[in-house]
Amino acid sequence: MTEPNTENPSAIPLAFEEDDPTRPEQEQRLQDMPEEELRELYWVTRRAAKEARLSRDLEGMYRFVRGTKTIQRISNGRGMLISARRPESIVDA
Repeated sequence: MTEPNTENPSAIPLAFEEDDPTRPEQEQRLQDMPEEELRELYWVTRRAAKEARLSRDLEGMYRFVRGTKTIQRISNGRGMLISARRPESIVDA
């Protein structure tokens, strides 16, 4: 995986350990994040989970999946819907 862009926090995939002590602070940061950044963070984290799965790093994959689920829960609480597919990947039938 390439080095994350630390200038843009949404370019760094979100990952949580099972009992992560930083989770409350991270969740507050997500609550305060603008909608577009939160959506981008979801897709960055989802890509990282896919890369971890493909490289058979299951522990890494689980950390990133916890991140995507947390983003989905917080976005849902804000009335946002993050689809399982990017809009540009949906093909008209």
